[in-house]
Amino acid sequence: MKKVVLDFIKAINAADIENICSLMTPDHVFIDSIGQEHKGITLMKSGWSAYFETFPDYKIEISEIFERDREFVLLGRASASYKGEKVKRWSIPAAWKAIIENGKVLCWQVFADTRVQFDALK
Repeated sequence: MKKVVLDFIKAINAADIENICSLMTPDHVFIDSIGQEHKGITLMKSGWSAYFETFPDYKIEISEIFERDREFVLLGRASASYKGEKVKRWSIPAAWKAIIENGKVLCWQVFADTRVQFDALK
């Protein structure tokens, strides 16, 4: 199961939307940093597309992984730049929770203070 989580992160870091979606369950749920739920592969495909248009070099760096049954908590950093502009680059501490079901990501939740990220949009 850990391999699925690491493959999911690898697909995100490569901005490989097709691979990201192939690693999701049909009823996948993404929970953003303000607690809003986004459900389903179709919605997530358009969501990831829009996100990578805004932050084309988005990367997740994991420093620690905690595992319990089919749940994972990951600690690390997220970074990117707005529209690829180096002067609008940000890097923030972040955490993620993943729940795996039948070899795919059922739930992906992000925990981060995104003020720095949104300040880069200015």
